[in-house]
Amino acid sequence: MKKVFLVVAALIFLFSETIFSQIVVTPPYVLLRSSKKVSSYIVENRSDKTQEITIRFQFGYPYSDSVGNMGMKYDDTTAEKKYSIAENISAFPKRFILQPRQQQTVRLSIHNAQNFTDGTYWARLITRALPQQVFVDSVGAGVTTAINFAFEQITTVAYAAGNLSVSLEAEGKGIMIDSQQVRVLWNAIKTGNSPFLGTVKFKLFDSRNNLIYDSFETVGIYQTMMKRTDFPIELFQSHSSYTVEFTIESERSDIPAEDIVQTKPLIARFNFTLP
Repeated sequence: MKKVFLVVAALIFLFSETIFSQIVVTPPYVLLRSSKKVSSYIVENRSDKTQEITIRFQFGYPYSDSVGNMGMKYDDTTAEKKYSIAENISAFPKRFILQPRQQQTVRLSIHNAQNFTDGTYWARLITRALPQQVFVDSVGAGVTTAINFAFEQITTVAYAAGNLSVSLEAEGKGIMIDSQQVRVLWNAIKTGNSPFLGTVKFKLFDSRNNLIYDSFETVGIYQTMMKRTDFPIELFQSHSSYTVEFTIESERSDIPAEDIVQTKPLIARFNFTLP
């Protein structure tokens, strides 16, 4: 009897952090300049399966809602017209087969760069991996299913034109409390013609100015947004006052210093009292 095959469309999983996949993309941020219109990144297949790799570009940037929940915004047509290089970037090769435990260098180049005025422009670099072999399972007499699991890793390619500037300020906006944590809301106010790429260090002080907690977060701020910093609830007592100190620096361990638009370090403080 002839078998009937039911093919199920590929399931796509989106990852902005490369550690969640066996396909690794480095570096996470590729910068082109007027003096360097060609650069490259590496796609590495750490799995034991042959992967079909395709590359595409799409404009987007991180955003947040009014309570600091993060996401990616892809439908801001006003910002796209102003900042996008998705139509100006080419990848070579754009589609290729990557054998297990092998890697491929992909060259990125920009065209019509003379059309850009001073500032940093960008696009999301989407690297899609689809195993050549599919998982096949039986769902009934003479019927099988084939499911492809596709992984998309989203990184960034940017172009720096002319004189660049950026600054970031932190403005405390309030707190939210649940059974697990105290969430401090703060507005990340970005100015200048480039994204802010850097690190925000947090220090939490009690009413006697004793340091009771410190942490840090690497950030990429493309537009002014509401941010949220969570602290364990056990650090706090009701009806007590606290201070969060923000130290904002334009440096990150995963991006070379020469690829970051530098700004002076900023220290801001936010005082609040628990009910």
